Amino acid sequence: KNEGGWYDLFRSRLIFPIRDSQGAVIAFAGRVLDGSLPKYINSPESPLYHKSSVLFGLDLALPSIRTENSIIIVEGYFDHLALYRAGIRNVAATCGTALTTSHTGLIKRHAAKVFTLFDSDSAGRKATIRSMELFMEQRLPTYVISLPAGDDPDSFLDKNTVEAFRTCQEKARPAFEFFVRSLLAQTPPDSVDSKVRIIDELTPRFRKIADPVERDLYEKEICRLLGITSHA
Repeated sequence: KNEGGWYDLFRSRLIFPIRDSQGAVIAFAGRVLDGSLPKYINSPESPLYHKSSVLFGLDLALPSIRTENSIIIVEGYFDHLALYRAGIRNVAATCGTALTTSHTGLIKRHAAKVFTLFDSDSAGRKATIRSMELFMEQRLPTYVISLPAGDDPDSFLDKNTVEAFRTCQEKARPAFEFFVRSLLAQTPPDSVDSKVRIIDELTPRFRKIADPVERDLYEKEICRLLGITSHA
């Protein structure tokens, strides 16, 4: 409160209405228009709004999700806006939080296939791998869309066509393959110690692969890449 009365929590911010899957507004997010912090403020948690179980834009995405039987998950409101404006409608975003089991359960009710599109930095890779684990538990096929280094959906679509984005989507790699390749890039298997550390990272995720054929194929490929026997 100031001398003249109450002031708005979201003053001087761009407002994003957050809706439930039926389209009812249940909260707001406000983004600053300058360099001040915090960058985003969300409505407080309430009986209607739990950010760990709400996906921004899901209500707008549902018709396209049903048509394409897939969903693209992005991190931010502007990522969602860029794709939606370009005509890619089967997209939803997390509301300033990491993906949760509530989110993945909600997604499974509507889509049979998931694409993730997170930042290419270290935090984005961690988010991709964490989401992979959650979707594996739901037995949902998950693929990772990779954009050129330094690009997010907004900057990519500013310079390229929707068809170019669709090409990136068509080249999306299975999430577990993305995880394996990322791990090998971070820890080259050039010594016994590094191979042991890689296996320690791989094993708990590998065990979550539900399909026996897929698991067998990945086992053979991992053994080939690391130069170890399947028995080991």
